[in-house]
Amino acid sequence: MIRDKIESIIELNHPPKVVWQAITTPEGINQWFSTRVFSTFEEGASIKFEWDELGETTGSIEVIEPTTCFAYRWRAHNVSEETPMNSSNSTLVTFELSPTKSGTQLRVVETGFLQLRPELQDISYRENTSGWEHELAELVAFMLEQ
Repeated sequence: MIRDKIESIIELNHPPKVVWQAITTPEGINQWFSTRVFSTFEEGASIKFEWDELGETTGSIEVIEPTTCFAYRWRAHNVSEETPMNSSNSTLVTFELSPTKSGTQLRVVETGFLQLRPELQDISYRENTSGWEHELAELVAFMLEQ
């Protein structure tokens, strides 16, 4: 059964400002998520992620609320970069940061899997579920080094 969202919550021993830098700057993102990222990091801007071993994907930044919320929409599994993004071929990734006594609670949610075209739903959900498990473990490891 395909669910509509992937959700993870992690606790980081850094203030929101430090976590924000890790998730919204090329210097941070390239340490844990992609090999390279390109964007001006402002609402409405395009964002491009490149991985040496996986290829690339593009999207658009939907929300920038410094130190509290960052969201982007990106193409689902194997959707061509030439295809205009819409709810039937892309999902929304949201990072929500909340300060805690010991640092920051980071909630990562990817939604929109049930709105994808049927042939994209299962593969996108499976690939992204395992992808986020791996990538968020990389984020935790990166933050431990900071």
